[in-house]
Amino acid sequence: AKDYVGNDTYTTQKKLHKELDPEAKILCIGPAGENLSRLAVILSETSFVSGKSGFGAVMGSKLLKAIAVRGTKSLKISNPERMIEISKRVRQLSANNPMREWTSTLMLDSVDRQSFLNKYRKKNIGCFGCHTLCFAHLSVPDAGESQCHCIGYFYYSAATKYYGHTLERDQAVFDSIVLANKLGLDHYEFYSMIRFLEDLYNSGNIQSQVDLPLDQFGSREFIQKLLENTALRKGIGDLLAEGSARVADQIDNGWSYCSKYFPAYGSAEHESPRNNPGVALLWALDSRDPIIDQHPYARISSTFQKRPFPYNLSPEVAKMLAKKIYGSEKAIDHTTFEKKPEAIIYTQNRSAVINMLVVCDWVYPIVLSYTSGEYGGGDTTLESQLLTATTGHDVT
Repeated sequence: AKDYVGNDTYTTQKKLHKELDPEAKILCIGPAGENLSRLAVILSETSFVSGKSGFGAVMGSKLLKAIAVRGTKSLKISNPERMIEISKRVRQLSANNPMREWTSTLMLDSVDRQSFLNKYRKKNIGCFGCHTLCFAHLSVPDAGESQCHCIGYFYYSAATKYYGHTLERDQAVFDSIVLANKLGLDHYEFYSMIRFLEDLYNSGNIQSQVDLPLDQFGSREFIQKLLENTALRKGIGDLLAEGSARVADQIDNGWSYCSKYFPAYGSAEHESPRNNPGVALLWALDSRDPIIDQHPYARISSTFQKRPFPYNLSPEVAKMLAKKIYGSEKAIDHTTFEKKPEAIIYTQNRSAVINMLVVCDWVYPIVLSYTSGEYGGGDTTLESQLLTATTGHDVT
């Protein structure tokens, strides 16, 4: 891979497409993975990643820059007619899913949510075969193009404080998205790391410096320096590449600030195990961040209820769904652990099914329909129907 050393993820894929096949699908690492950063991701296309585990550094340690594959045969479906029927049913139930808009702008405040999309969105895109299309393909003047959703807007709050609601803010936000993707760095890590660094700077525990201009926190210059130096391990970036937990170990009073954002020794909080007993069980029983593939419980028990209209779920509807799916309203009652084990067993089993089928937990299980005219009009048997139609084996 010597001809690819030092290339960013976008350049790597373009070169491989030219050398091998323009239709090849590619997994690759950027400079962060080559330099064994614990924050390095494995990336495909412009923003599909395996993150939050440092797997980019695992590839880098093996001197493995990329993997390219080219499929040449069609998939064989046992019952194509039935598969088409199920696909239509899925589309019918979730065609108006507000997650399409919500996830496209998850980190933005109510002032910007729709106006940001109206200004910069070219279209919505998604994973292969998906009807929800929860990624927004954005184009920001003098900042480039990319697709983004959810945690991708990790620099939004910092840039808003620095620039206000301006084009310069939007360019800084988009720079952070694209540059992190090119370098092969984890958005989720930096969402919390930048707040941790800001606290250290404001408290006098760390000083602004050439390779980390904290006196320009929120600016385009700051995020560019932070990401580039972390990926290349330049200056203080060599320590930052080890992750926030190890930064805290090296700085006086570091953990008094770090623990706010990384309460599980370097693992950023995702949902709140302290406020939600069910989520606490998920964290205790999993090997890493459990919400990555177990969103449904978190959505019904908390996140959907906290979101603004029309993306929200009323407490009354949430309780109705909890009783229908988990067997009791207490499954989402945050004052007790009662009925939480049953709910979490269901959630973990569903997660295993979803991962084996390679469908998305942003969509499945479909517990309610936005097109049926009534809440609770979803269909939690669709996963088994898909497997039966695909394999010909009758599964329930």
